[in-house]
Amino acid sequence: MLHTDQLKRLYTDEQILIILLARLYFGTGNEEQVNHFLEQGNIDWSLFYHEISRHDIKGFVYHTVTDYKISIDAGIYDTLKKDVMGIILLGGYQTELSVSLLQSFRKLGISVIPYKGSVLAARYYKKDSLKASSDIDFLIHQDNLPALRKYLMENGFTPKFHFSDKYLGYIRRHFRELSFTSPKDQLGISFSVELQWRLVEGYHGKFHNYDFFIQHLQPGELQKNGVTTGLAPTYDFLCVASHHLVREPLMRFKYLLDLAAIVHTAAEELDWKEITAQFKQFKFSAFLGSGMSALKDIVGLTPLGDVPDVPYYLFRYFGTPVGIQYAMKRVRFAHANRSIWGRVKRGVQFRMEIMYPGIKELAGTNLPAWLLPVLIPKKIIRYLGRSILRKT
Repeated sequence: MLHTDQLKRLYTDEQILIILLARLYFGTGNEEQVNHFLEQGNIDWSLFYHEISRHDIKGFVYHTVTDYKISIDAGIYDTLKKDVMGIILLGGYQTELSVSLLQSFRKLGISVIPYKGSVLAARYYKKDSLKASSDIDFLIHQDNLPALRKYLMENGFTPKFHFSDKYLGYIRRHFRELSFTSPKDQLGISFSVELQWRLVEGYHGKFHNYDFFIQHLQPGELQKNGVTTGLAPTYDFLCVASHHLVREPLMRFKYLLDLAAIVHTAAEELDWKEITAQFKQFKFSAFLGSGMSALKDIVGLTPLGDVPDVPYYLFRYFGTPVGIQYAMKRVRFAHANRSIWGRVKRGVQFRMEIMYPGIKELAGTNLPAWLLPVLIPKKIIRYLGRSILRKT
């Protein structure tokens, strides 16, 4: 675990305070260390609030400073208290709706796998509101996509983009998820519900999907106050890490906290030989190594298993997550630990895949599915035009 002096050479004071609070929560640090750091008086509290907002850890910070009686700026603390009320309301609705959807899907004869979000919070954090979640994620079998989409649309869920059913085969081949907005509750709260049939995009490489993970779904009763069904911890970790370490490698500090929460809570149930073997099988060992290095250096948790010591990057921010330019920066960053040939190969594959007609394009056309390739030149021309305009 890196000492504070070592952290100062890498991170700002506001970021170091976040790290010390994480260590406090997971029992690898203590109140004295946090208070000693705060006594130096170098924290810009508005910048601290901006940092924890950007990394979506306001609930984590609020509960940690409250539970351990850490004195922070009074105005920031009051703001966090209000923020947490919103997290609690949103989390409560997500949990209630998750249970309802799982019950409804079972009646349709369809099993789905809930993971990340409120399910992860309920299973691995001390309090649900320690973790904020903006959506519900279900891993599904791709053959069930038409029935699940139909059910959601008939029950008040709004698809992000409307498109003809005739494009579902194309979408299943070239994309990994469909997004819907939930009906608003009595307080006007809504959020995204994601149906995912792949965990990673093709340009990241292959990884296990529904058929593999459904074998490790633990049976449990569905209750209004929490979703008790879920994957065995080893496979929960694999599912979550495919996003937090491969798709968006530690791009938010909350991703490191999620992995730490699983390791800390379910340490005795995690099969590290299985985890390392699965990442090695799909050539993702470097991604796992970077995450484990961060857990060791930053949080102070040392998972078992033989994983390489790989560089990692924290507190990165690429701007608003929309558009091709953002996607290209994210993919370049995600593939930084690959070999030169791996970066070239995945980079070319990414550029080819983003030229496919996207779901947004499908919402604006009525072409026969077999004619969709004619949209590719149009998309390339539009992309090149925007690139020229940006440069000029």
